[in-house]
Amino acid sequence: MRNAVQREIEAWSGSFRLAGTLSSPVGPSIATLLMHPGSGPSNRAGLILDHDPVPAMRSITVPLLAVFGADDEVVPVDKSVTAFRANVPSQLPSIAVLAGGDHRVQVGDPKHLADGYAGALVEFINDQTH
Repeated sequence: MRNAVQREIEAWSGSFRLAGTLSSPVGPSIATLLMHPGSGPSNRAGLILDHDPVPAMRSITVPLLAVFGADDEVVPVDKSVTAFRANVPSQLPSIAVLAGGDHRVQVGDPKHLADGYAGALVEFINDQTH
């Protein structure tokens, strides 16, 4: 699993140019990992593997859409779905698992969002506004 995490970090660090500050409702870990000077991919992979998302999940108080790729090699989708169901109040999360999607919910070459992504987003927004 560590190799999959390292590949993901290396892909992210090569594809993003960040400006300003970055904050996250699930904690500062991603912002810290992407912006921390002098932290190489292997160090970042170790930090992610040690991250515990449960306290952040338990603090969620608004509806959210959690979208997972069914073929995620970094975090097994069944563990993610189970964690959301166990730690977020049941009326808040909408969960979508998209076939073929990787950790970033992408498929194909060149990479693009998995089929069903836009539909899940539209359905979630409609559910929240009607």
